[in-house]
Amino acid sequence: MADGQVTRVLLVEDDPNIVDLIRSNLAVRGFDAVVST
Repeated sequence: MADGQVTRVLLVEDDPNIVDLIRSNLAVRGFDAVVST
């Protein structure tokens, strides 16, 4: 992300496996995922 900024994403999902998959993919791309189950 430009200038050290992190974009936060709200992830709403009830399947923990999908949450882990999406959260790790977002983290690799520089996003911070906040999870709501």
